[in-house]
Amino acid sequence: MTSEQQREQFIRDLNPMNQYNIRMMAKFYDTQDNITKALAEAEKYTLSQMNAPSSIPVFLAANPYIDTNRSGDGMTKNEIEDLIKTTMAFSQPQQNTDL
Repeated sequence: MTSEQQREQFIRDLNPMNQYNIRMMAKFYDTQDNITKALAEAEKYTLSQMNAPSSIPVFLAANPYIDTNRSGDGMTKNEIEDLIKTTMAFSQPQQNTDL
């Protein structure tokens, strides 16, 4: 197996984000050792981002065939709103009427 084939096999075994990272790093780092070190740094960064709370909102693609009045478990929008209001009312500090 040639070194180029080994390199391609190594890259194929990585997750998609690291595949992208290593290809971008190859533009700046010329040796396999340097690329491996840079990839290790990228992996540390990726793991640190997974542990940190996400600041990037995730939006799901809209499906035009979904009934927007229903949630995934079969509750209507009004039922969900009522549930939220009830939960919020119970979570509010109760006033002490014994004074």
